[in-house]
Amino acid sequence: MTSSLDWSARLLQRAVFILLLAAVAACSNKQLYEASHQNRLQECEKLVASQRQSCREEYSESYDEYRRRLEVEKQSQK
Repeated sequence: MTSSLDWSARLLQRAVFILLLAAVAACSNKQLYEASHQNRLQECEKLVASQRQSCREEYSESYDEYRRRLEVEKQSQK
């Protein structure tokens, strides 16, 4: 009986660990996207005025918009 409980406890621990790992990975992806996005926008500021606005528009996509666009592109490739 004890081994059955131990097995269940280990299975639950692994499930919780996998969920936490997935949550951390998702958060990290968003943070990486936003950090690189901010870096690109800073680079836009170094351009001449005529190029600056188009550069900002190119990098105006939020992380959520980016994820939705990727999902649409992924679906269209199938």
